[in-house]
Amino acid sequence: MKKRTGNLRLRRLEGTAAVRHMCMDKEKVSKYFYALRELLEKRQLLDKPAQIWNMDETGLQLQHAPRSVVARKGTRYLQSRTSGNKETITIIACINAAGNKIPPHIIAKGKTERSLHGFDLNSAPSGANWSVSTKGWTKQGIARLWFESTFLPNIGLERPQVLILDGHDSHNFVELIELAILNDIEIVELPAHTSNWLQPCDRTVFLATKRCIWR
Repeated sequence: MKKRTGNLRLRRLEGTAAVRHMCMDKEKVSKYFYALRELLEKRQLLDKPAQIWNMDETGLQLQHAPRSVVARKGTRYLQSRTSGNKETITIIACINAAGNKIPPHIIAKGKTERSLHGFDLNSAPSGANWSVSTKGWTKQGIARLWFESTFLPNIGLERPQVLILDGHDSHNFVELIELAILNDIEIVELPAHTSNWLQPCDRTVFLATKRCIWR
C-alpha cells in the first residue's frame, strides 16, 4: 500500500483528553474569533499587531533528557547520566502578533526566595523576573506580580492593548481584571479546553522550545 500511494507515513498519535475534543467545536470556536475581531475593530487594533499580546505558562522539567546519538548497529545498553531531579520550573511567556516578546517570568518551587540560590540567575534572559511558589506553578499572587512588574513595564505607552490568555483561575481573577481596566488593557479569554489548538504560545514558542530540550 505504501508503494502504491507514495505519501503514507507511520505517525504517533498525540493523546488528547476527551473533553478537549468535545470543546473544540466549530460553532464555539467561530464565536470566539468573531468576538475577537469585533473587539479589535471596535478598539481600532486590526492594523496594530504590536498591541495584541498572548500570555501563557508552561512547565519545563529540570532533569536532562538524553538525545539520540549515532551508534554501531546492534549496540545495546546505551546510557546517559542524568541529574535525577524531576522537579519542574514554570515559565510565563508573552508574545505579540508582530513577533515581539517581553522578558519571561520564571517560577521555581519553594517557600521562600532562598529556593532560588540553586539557580544561576545571571544566565537567565535579560530582564527576566523570578519568584517562588510552593507548587512550582502560577498562583494568583504571582499572576498579579507578572502583570505589574513584567507585562505593563514592557508593552510601551500605546493604548489600548489586548491580552489573550486561557481561563485558568490564576489569570483572570478580580484583581487582575481591575488592573487591566485601570491600564486600558482588554483581556480576551480563550474558549475553555481549547488552548492546545488555539493558544498561540503553545503552537509556536513552547512547541519549539520543548522540541529543542527534549529531543
